[in-house]
Formats: sequence, structure tokens, C-alpha cells
Amino acid sequence: MKRFLLDGHGGYYNRGCEAILTQTVKILRASLGDLRAVVVATDARRDALLETDPDITFVPRDFARWTPRWGWRKALRVAQSLGVIRHLPVRYLMAHLVRDIDRADCVIHIGGDNYSFEYGFPQSWIDMADWVISRGKPYVLWAASLGPSEEHKQRLPVLVDHLRSLTLITVRESLTRDFLAELGVRDNVQQVADPAFLLEPSPQDVSQIMPRLRPACESYLGLNVSPYLARFARGRTQEELLRELATFIKEVIKRYDLSVLLIPHVTHGPIRAGAIDPPVLARLQELTDTENVDMLPTDLRAAETKRIIGACRAFMGARTHSTIAALSSGVPTLSLSYSIKAHGINHDIFGHQRYVLPASEITCNNLLDRLAQLFDEEPAIRNTLARRIPELQQMAYRGGEYVASVIFGEHAEENTQARPRL
Repeated sequence: MKRFLLDGHGGYYNRGCEAILTQTVKILRASLGDLRAVVVATDARRDALLETDPDITFVPRDFARWTPRWGWRKALRVAQSLGVIRHLPVRYLMAHLVRDIDRADCVIHIGGDNYSFEYGFPQSWIDMADWVISRGKPYVLWAASLGPSEEHKQRLPVLVDHLRSLTLITVRESLTRDFLAELGVRDNVQQVADPAFLLEPSPQDVSQIMPRLRPACESYLGLNVSPYLARFARGRTQEELLRELATFIKEVIKRYDLSVLLIPHVTHGPIRAGAIDPPVLARLQELTDTENVDMLPTDLRAAETKRIIGACRAFMGARTHSTIAALSSGVPTLSLSYSIKAHGINHDIFGHQRYVLPASEITCNNLLDRLAQLFDEEPAIRNTLARRIPELQQMAYRGGEYVASVIFGEHAEENTQARPRL
């Protein structure tokens, strides 16, 4: 039985993180058979309560509060903030992971956008990977997205040297593959697809979860809004952006006789309140002030949320994995984009990016035009998704074969199980 340490996981409060983790384990099992996965998690205790797979266990990323190691870490962070030290010595910060790292056959970083510059330069992840490699372990950057960044342009050589040192990099879309090729990072790169394309919607009856909007209205527009949109909205405040969206929602209800379903995808957890969806969506619902708009409960799992997204006539989403849930359910989808992820995924599915609207271009009129486009092209979109999603799912499974080659080398084929037929 193979053992893996999975790093970079946020928590099940993020439905995208949940989908990536559970489907990554599925992919690895498809190629390697039985395995055990130790997951380094931001919210390890809560995730452990939710997880039913006995071969998936969680360990906290941080030390327990008020312990000597916790105090030592706090002191190091203060020293870094004062400029006394530049980088935190990861061997001290992650000392509680030594046993799990040494027992693992491979360490996989599953945080798909942790290297994408959206949250700053990924120095802490680089330090972690370098430390793991120094202990003689294979290190895989898994289903990642990366793209150009003017803000961190001067530090790109550091990132390039690091990426070349990794055992394997799998990327989830071609724009990242091309970006890495431009940087000269090619030999250890393989293109796959996001593991979340494999997530099966919940088989349970979730009809009671659906809000009781107008009884005569059977069609829903699903809408996910992230607080990150305001960062890229060309100087508009979050309130101004939400008012624009509220105007759009009112017009949709009037023009199309649709109800609008607000769908949170990152709901709570040990992250800043300003980085989760429910407060933003609650304010949007307040601004629309109509019974034809409702918000899903915040305690649904990823598969339950996908089941409901799949029932929508059309979907618009800021969170990448909310759009993956829609696309893989065959739903015409507009990505409200603030990162390379949406552009790359749409490019690989459709061959264009006409169903991507950058955050800076979000206006009521633009949203109405794009929704009309989705409806006009609905048959063609659904046909394309019916053809392309199975292909992407097969690409996602290839990631397990690439990891098998890392572990078994030239004997990978004889030790790799047949990929599931879809």
C-alpha cells in the first residue's frame, strides 16, 4: 500500500478544495490501488469530522496554540516582519510533519492555485517543497495553474529554478503549460485536467434544499460571487459591484421569468471573513429585495452543491470550482474571471474564451449580453460539453499514471492499474 502526504489543502469549507482532495485520491487509487493519504489541512479537525474514508487522515498545518513550537513560530514571524530574517526556516515550522514526510512514497501539493500569484509570491510553498526534496522525497505540483505577474516579475527567476527542481508538475490547462514553456520549464511538465471534473453529484434527494421560489418558475440562474472580484473591478468598491449585480438580477427576473439562486462555494473556516462568499451573497440578496432570489444553505458538501448547480438552466460563477461543477454537469456557464484559471479551462473546452467575463468588465449590460449569448448558443454549448467533459475526465486520470511513473520509474506500466473507462 502506497502512502502519500498531500499538502496545500485549504479545507472542506471550500467546496473546490474538497472536490480536488477527494477526486485526487480517486485518481491515485485508479492507478496505484489501495493507498493511505495524510492531508496537511488548514482546518484539520473539522475536515476529519466530515471525512468518512478511513484511509484519509488530516494533520494540522499549524502547531497547537500555546505550545512551545507555536510560540517559536510566532517569534520567527515577528523576526521576519522586522526584517531580522528573510525566510522562515521551514524545518522548524513543519517539524510536526517529519514522520509523515519520511513515511510517504511521494509528497503532492494539491493546492491548484497556490502558485498562481493571486495570493502573493508563493515563497512559503517553495520553502516547503525544497525542504521535502532535501529529505529525498519525490515532490509533485498537482493540477496547477500559473500565469504572468507584473507585481512579482523580478522574482520569477527564483520560481523558475524552483519549478525545474520539482520531480513532476501537472498543469490543469494549456495556458499554464504554455506559460511554463516560455519560462523554459518543460521537461518535468505534463498536462492533465482539474480533478474536480470527476466529482459525481450527490445521489441523495436534495429537492428539499432547493429554495421555494415562485412555484410557477421551474428555471434557475445559478450565481456565485466571490469577494475577490472587487480586487479586479477597476477601482469599484465591493458595494458598487454588488449594486451592479443586483440591477442585473432584477432585469433577468423581468426578462426571462427566471429565479436566481445564489450559491456560496467558500462558506466559512479559519480564513478572513472578507474572503468567504456568504456575506457578499447575503448583501446581494438584500439589494435585490425580491422573493425570486434565494441563497443555498452554507453547510452543503461539494457533491450536494454540484447536484443543485447541475439543475440550473445557466450558471455564472466567480469561484473556479463552482464553474467546473456547472461545466461538468453540462450547464451553459459564464466564468466571472479574476485569474488565469478560468481562461485556460474555457480555452481547453471550447477553443475560445467567449464565455469568460473579466471582473473589470462586470456591468449589468455586459452580464445581460453574455446571458443572452448563453441562451442563444445553449444547444451548441451543451453538445460541446457532452463531448469534451469525458475527454477532460480521462485527462484527469492521467495524473495518476504520471505519479506512478515517479514512484515506479521504468516499471510504472506493470505496477499501474487500468484507467477507468468513462
